[in-house]
Amino acid sequence: MKILVTGGSGFIGNCFIKLLLKKYSDIRIINLDKLTYAGNKENLREIENDPRYAFIYGDICDAPLVNKIMFNVDYVIHFAAETHVDRSIISSDSFVRTDIFGTYVLLEAVKNQKVNRFIHISTDEVYGEIMEGKFKETDRLSPSSPYSASKAAAEMLILSYIRTHKLPVIITRSSNNYGPYQHPEKLIPCFITKLLQNKKVPLHNPKPVRDWIHVQDNCEAIDFILHHGLLGEIYNIGGNCEKNNLEVTKIIFDSLGYDDSYLENVPDRAGQDLRYALDCEKIHKLGWKPKISFEKGIKETIDWYKNNESWWHKINKIVIAGADRTGHAGVVLNTLRILGNYSIVGFLDRNANVNKDPEIPLLGSTENIPDLSGAEGAVVAISSNIMRAEVAQRLKEKNLKLISLVHPNAFLAPGTIIGENIFVGPGVIVNSNVRVGKNVIISAGAIIHNDVTIEDNVYVGPGTVVETRSVLKKNSFIKAGSRILASSIVTEGEPND
Repeated sequence: MKILVTGGSGFIGNCFIKLLLKKYSDIRIINLDKLTYAGNKENLREIENDPRYAFIYGDICDAPLVNKIMFNVDYVIHFAAETHVDRSIISSDSFVRTDIFGTYVLLEAVKNQKVNRFIHISTDEVYGEIMEGKFKETDRLSPSSPYSASKAAAEMLILSYIRTHKLPVIITRSSNNYGPYQHPEKLIPCFITKLLQNKKVPLHNPKPVRDWIHVQDNCEAIDFILHHGLLGEIYNIGGNCEKNNLEVTKIIFDSLGYDDSYLENVPDRAGQDLRYALDCEKIHKLGWKPKISFEKGIKETIDWYKNNESWWHKINKIVIAGADRTGHAGVVLNTLRILGNYSIVGFLDRNANVNKDPEIPLLGSTENIPDLSGAEGAVVAISSNIMRAEVAQRLKEKNLKLISLVHPNAFLAPGTIIGENIFVGPGVIVNSNVRVGKNVIISAGAIIHNDVTIEDNVYVGPGTVVETRSVLKKNSFIKAGSRILASSIVTEGEPND
């Protein structure tokens, strides 16, 4: 049995992979993950040497890669998605691209291959809020946030493929998951980790009610549906455990010995849903019910975060390789501050006297990289193509995740493939079907038209225009303000005016 799991390095995906490897011996699992901020290879460190498991770094929007991986796959479990509601409100483009276009790419690959089952992991948020009663699978969808709208749109696309192309797809809609390895941006791990650091917790509204399910129960349900679910059907997966935000907060306070003085009221989320609730009779009749009580699950979850500080303490902490604030490092630093997603531990630079930002320490050299066990990832901000690739390799050998950094003012249309260790500068427009390789720096104000191929270790200077169907070969260097005409080929190391 060969299974493709998308987003397997994330919270629910890593739990599901471990569950399958524990339950079944005659199994092969491929984990396709882009390792965005919420994807963490540490989550699967304990099984990474299991011969039944293989990890592939890649994007579900990369159709050639997805089609290649899909060959001879029996089952696909599709977890990969952008999921955080607050992030979707601030910036929605990645949600549209990953959650909708990425699902489309997978559906097309399933259509072209003989896959037995495709399980799409959705959310109860596609229904919107319900003040009384519970949602059934046949109720209409009324999403409230860009996140839930992108998940609902993906479902609509899937249903059309089921009807038009007879694809063997099943959709699951689960309620709020909690448990080990959940990113600290979510309510329960956010509050636990802040209190463990003696910080206040930001509660934006005490009233919203959510149905909570332990991640292990959800994964058991998905595995059950994989084997027993009916093709073309939708299944609600709930924990039958409704609690409002304040109730959950007080349970965490009591468990850790804190009181309401550590509660910080913050402005409410835009478009806040006040209550989610699922009718799970359909899957119960099929033979599955949750087993883990909230009282037991939340205690075990709190204990896990207590005992795994090294895991969560370095989440979203990064280093910047390259420190010259008058060059790429300065632009990268400004972009990181605008994004606000990462905490910068320090710089690396081979020049000990580099002109760096005085507020951030120089940790060591890019040539002899010091111990960086307190950081999760790195952004490489070095102008030299060759040196950038060398430093990136050294950082990967230190088990750091290379961060793909895209400025919030950039436009990345559907079909664009973003590889690892990329910096896309402010104001960039990258049109559809552009494929961007590894270790690419595209600086401010560039315009890249459709069907352009950009290979590894390419530098495109500010204000450059690269026209349709151009090919920028490996290690090419494009000077600022250049114009690369339609169908041009720029060879390795070639400077252009």
